[in-house]
Amino acid sequence: MDRRRVQISDLEEKCYLFKFFHEADIVQVENGALWNFNNHLLIIHWLKEDEDPMQIPLVFANFWVQVHDLPSGSFLKVVARQFGNFIGKFIEYDT
Repeated sequence: MDRRRVQISDLEEKCYLFKFFHEADIVQVENGALWNFNNHLLIIHWLKEDEDPMQIPLVFANFWVQVHDLPSGSFLKVVARQFGNFIGKFIEYDT
């Protein structure tokens, strides 16, 4: 049985390749909070088999945004979508 969980390779300055060996570890990363190291955000892209990691633009990160003190009637998905697309790209809605 392979006991390794993750292998990290240095591709270039400030660019690393993480290789996970177990599906459970991938799920944990996908469902976890934002990754950071020394107060620097790590932007994650799941490589497809034929992708070159050096050709992937790492410029986007998903954030969970929580808005407080909205007037009643503003808790609608359409309002959340408009707000999300105003500050970035809307992905998901949760009440």
